[in-house]
Amino acid sequence: MSWLKLKVAIPLLSIVLYIQPLSAASLSGSHLLNQCQSLLEGSQSLMSAFKSGQCSSYILGIYDLVSEQCPRLAINRQEVVLKTLKYLQNAEEKERPAVLLIDRFLSRQAQCLPVASLN
Repeated sequence: MSWLKLKVAIPLLSIVLYIQPLSAASLSGSHLLNQCQSLLEGSQSLMSAFKSGQCSSYILGIYDLVSEQCPRLAINRQEVVLKTLKYLQNAEEKERPAVLLIDRFLSRQAQCLPVASLN
């Protein structure tokens, strides 16, 4: 495993361990999208969706991972999360564990992490 992949995998694993009550294996991409529907529709902000329990804490972990790995970039938390959710919407294998889908998204992209470099 390359150094960069390991550096990304460790924080991602900590995100997975933080999720309660759903385990990483049971939180599918489609389940995460359903939880965060109001965020995707724009009817709620990221923090209000998280605070109301409508969007998994996993979502904040996506931003935290990117901001930790790419500290020199000015990254908008809402934009990072929305780009990740949009990737999940377009993923063909939505029933796979969300952690695997997001890991694939993060590890495929260039620069420090994907969401920071997407157009």
